[in-house]
Amino acid sequence: MRGIAEGAGISEETAYALQLMDEEWWFGGFDGEGHCSSLAVAPVAGRGTIVGQTMDLPRWHDGAQAVLRLDDGDSETLVYTSAGLIGLMGISGRGLGICVNTLAQLDYSPCGLPVSFAMRGALAQEKAAAAADFLSRVPHASGQTYQIGDRDGIRTLECAAGSVAEIAIAGGLSLHTNHPLANTCVAPNARLEGSGDSRTRLRSLHTDFSRGPADAETARRALAAQRKGGAVSIVPKGPPRSDTRLGLMRQMTVGAVVYEIDRTVSLSVAAGPPSVESWRRLAVRGGRG
Repeated sequence: MRGIAEGAGISEETAYALQLMDEEWWFGGFDGEGHCSSLAVAPVAGRGTIVGQTMDLPRWHDGAQAVLRLDDGDSETLVYTSAGLIGLMGISGRGLGICVNTLAQLDYSPCGLPVSFAMRGALAQEKAAAAADFLSRVPHASGQTYQIGDRDGIRTLECAAGSVAEIAIAGGLSLHTNHPLANTCVAPNARLEGSGDSRTRLRSLHTDFSRGPADAETARRALAAQRKGGAVSIVPKGPPRSDTRLGLMRQMTVGAVVYEIDRTVSLSVAAGPPSVESWRRLAVRGGRG
């Protein structure tokens, strides 16, 4: 964060404030619930672990997408981000992948660890068990789902201020959108059942995985789906308009990732809605088990 401040010529306080994306939503009274969709698939014989998501943010992030390559010595970590942020989601050469999606219905706290720092802290761990332990111990500022995968398996945690609930994974598949499935630590005046859009997107993910093998190709197809009433891949309509109050604040998919964690580790990334943007596959150095 200090490096961001120095490189951008801004104060450390401003650089820190830029990291508080999820926290700004509840602090500013945002009445939506976000639009990210995530998945995790446990390994089986002949196929490694898969973790992936769409990252849906206000349209002004479009054009600021980046993948950071962080040197870890004998390996590296790839972090998908928007310029100025320390990271949105990522995967390490050690074979640990983290994806996230907002749970705005869950309780929040100004004394907790912001989501971007919680994600990076979990990603710095060696294994999924250690990442889950880290997320279970730290106080959380905002409601968030953390999809965690390594070569041994997957974990899904729903985190809120004062409460962490782990989802019992059935059939080696964990699919999630923007309403809680296990955590009931609700924020004031929130509805745990979530919106119709969130529920429709969750059904869309289940539909794609019910029709094909639970592999990386199915994951990419599920994240590119655009079913009526709940598009997983959100494509903006028309050119961005800065002359309207909501023109650049409307949600779109600013990126999507699919991690493949096996003997080697790779990242498939689309720098925008995967229904219209092509996927690019990147090898992660040090990713040999």
